[in-house]
Amino acid sequence: MDVAEKEAIAFGNPFVENSTRAVDPSYGSDAVALQKFNVWGTVQGSNNGTVTQVSIFKNDEVTGNVGPNIWNCNKTQYWIAGAPYKFAAVVNGGEDAKFTLTNHIPTAVNFTSTDGQTDLMYASATATGAVAPATNSAVNFSFKHMLAKAVFTVTNNTNKGNSNNSNYYYKVSNVKILNPMTTGLCTFPTTTDGTPVWSTLSQATDSYF
Repeated sequence: MDVAEKEAIAFGNPFVENSTRAVDPSYGSDAVALQKFNVWGTVQGSNNGTVTQVSIFKNDEVTGNVGPNIWNCNKTQYWIAGAPYKFAAVVNGGEDAKFTLTNHIPTAVNFTSTDGQTDLMYASATATGAVAPATNSAVNFSFKHMLAKAVFTVTNNTNKGNSNNSNYYYKVSNVKILNPMTTGLCTFPTTTDGTPVWSTLSQATDSYF
């Protein structure tokens, strides 16, 4: 008797929304250089008629390089035909982040940016286990940035209309952001196109340059 091989849950090449990207040393100067993220996942089942959410991924690491369709997860789970799934993924939710879980999925995070550069990104996805002979596609995440990059624009307004302005060069130095917010509690959106909400913000005691 032939037994069909179970289909493992796979994660596809992630997309990184870059309109508010903060500089982040963990994935390089370019947003597309993302090489890892952490994933949570649940499958819905029932226990004596009561609907339950069973954790199948919990802060498991997914690694890869931009381009390949499938990335590698350090934990293997298999699709259950017809079962509904929920997934969440975080970039840089490491030791500096403390998550609040609801039904085994992160719904809020207490995050500290220790260097003023490390960004926090979040994504969510849903899927249903395919019924044979159909197969499931890889779970794809579209990450959104939860911090904003600070940009300074300096213009020269002296001697307007003077064609000789191009001969002058100016050096700007010692730009400071005094006591920036570095720690906060963020509630994740309930929809994939929602906006994260920050609260309980705390200021740093030192300046960032």
